[in-house]
Amino acid sequence: MTFQDNLNNYLTVLGCTAKELSLLCGVSEATISRYRSGARIPEYGSDILRSIACGISSAAEKRNIPCSFEDVYNDMNNSLPHPDCSKDTVIRNFGTLVGKMHINLTDLADFLNYNPSYISRISLQQRKPADVKGFLEGVCDFVSRRVSDRNDLEILAGLTGVSVGELQDQNLCARILNEWMRREH
Repeated sequence: MTFQDNLNNYLTVLGCTAKELSLLCGVSEATISRYRSGARIPEYGSDILRSIACGISSAAEKRNIPCSFEDVYNDMNNSLPHPDCSKDTVIRNFGTLVGKMHINLTDLADFLNYNPSYISRISLQQRKPADVKGFLEGVCDFVSRRVSDRNDLEILAGLTGVSVGELQDQNLCARILNEWMRREH
């Protein structure tokens, strides 16, 4: 789940508005709105993330809904890109993947709900997605659903260093590809 989805889910379940959360956590309503729309995300482990988690747990407490700060913080933090996941590394590996697998960028853009020219610019390392974790998960999901013929499986196996057999399970394929895209090669 992306940070955006996670935040929106908490607010929906709690019946909490962005304005109320803003007052509870000390983060501007405009910033909360940007996080809710996916236009921005806080940094992994940041003070602003702690403030938002504190605000959500306070809103839950006001409504007598069990929801500890630690649970909210860990849940939201885990939906953010980890610092060891460099955007530059992911984008470089995405370009390699697109080149080797001959991925149709228009189909990928439709799947991710991105503009095709933006996806093209990402593959050429001219742009970086704001939500690298969400982008990474979407690309891995797309590829794991589309890779089916033996040639594609062999190319992907060569890139990731695993057997073709391991890539035939869609969930395992997505996880292996995700790990490969996060590493320097």
